Amino acid sequence: MASCSQVNSFLQAHLDGELDASEERILEAHLNTCAACRSKIKVLAEFHEELIGSCAMHRLQRSLCSSVLAHLPEMAPQLNHGSHPTDPGLSPARKTFWVPAALAICAAVVLVGLLGLALYSAENAAPTGATIGMVVYTNGPGALQKNPQSTRFEPARLKSLVSEGEELETLASTQMAVALARGSSIKLNEDTHVAIHDSRNIFVYRGQAFFDVGRDRRHFFVNTPAGEILVFGTTFVVDVENEATTVTVFEGDVLVSTPEGRSALSHGKQSILRKDRAPSSPEAVADGQLQGWMASMKPDAPSLSLFRQTIASQESVAVAIPAESVYAVRNLAGREIDGVMLRWTYDGNASGHCGYFLHVADSDDNLLFLDSIEGSVFDDVAKGELWLTPIDGPITGVDVIHIRLVPDFATGSLESTLQVNAVVR
Repeated sequence: MASCSQVNSFLQAHLDGELDASEERILEAHLNTCAACRSKIKVLAEFHEELIGSCAMHRLQRSLCSSVLAHLPEMAPQLNHGSHPTDPGLSPARKTFWVPAALAICAAVVLVGLLGLALYSAENAAPTGATIGMVVYTNGPGALQKNPQSTRFEPARLKSLVSEGEELETLASTQMAVALARGSSIKLNEDTHVAIHDSRNIFVYRGQAFFDVGRDRRHFFVNTPAGEILVFGTTFVVDVENEATTVTVFEGDVLVSTPEGRSALSHGKQSILRKDRAPSSPEAVADGQLQGWMASMKPDAPSLSLFRQTIASQESVAVAIPAESVYAVRNLAGREIDGVMLRWTYDGNASGHCGYFLHVADSDDNLLFLDSIEGSVFDDVAKGELWLTPIDGPITGVDVIHIRLVPDFATGSLESTLQVNAVVR
């Protein structure tokens, strides 16, 4: 169950209608067992109603933010991106310098906040990201999180909520795990920094992150300073160090790319990405290397239970694994496979088409070729075919291939009727 401090920020947001469905359920569950918070929200509701009513005739139709900010005192520079409570910039001298400015800012914020209840329309409210995850494991004091409106990291504790746009960081000797909506989870090794853009789009700035990706109607993207990883239902580790990113796949398939090229990885394979060159050729990783730092990180049972009751339960109906179309091409012994040809007839819709995730594997399900197709390809009336070629050249030495197309509904819901052929010689 969420604590009083965790739901404190929900009280006013509830009165303002700013909570999403999962946050409302968390608040409701807490209020059912906490008399103190029920009393507090009752007082806030009475004050909210009285203040709005008394000022209703004097509501402004424009924002006062620009004029208030123009008269604030000179402030110290903002903390650098990624700063946290141990940042050397937060020295005792700097803290002393910040005190008068901080007091002035607090007074201004309180004034603007009270005025905002009566003078701002709902459209002027600052947007907040939806709650999409929860911290379910930490093993040290250096687990931190920062919401998009903050300039500093705050401690992340078990059952702390994670919203879209938040950043997570672990310091030395600390690890953290987060359960995400749509069946995915992330484990962060020590000295790791990531940004959670949404439940299917993560940026790894540095360190080691283990991903267990749930299958649903959208692809999963991981970006790093060196390149991008495109995923559909798999487990893998991303290790970002200096200018290089190492990707190691435990299960499933991923497509890694840099500005200079792409490469497909399957179970037990590893590739190194650098943005000024193509990904390295996939190399096999010994089974022993696939059991590392993440194996000992077991989610806290009460935290995981709360996540399932609140956040995960909201999406049980919405999540659906799309059907896969599988095409088998036989009698290929002694022939080279140059690629896959897709043909279709334009359906009259200039937008709204879904994309596809293409897998080509042999009879033992060993990955031979992996690619993605943007939905915008099917929006073009002038197009009717697409030739996809293997990244590493023609495929040889196989008798049978299985071509699998998985819809990706991130860009639209319209599926296309496709004719699929292998191009051989």
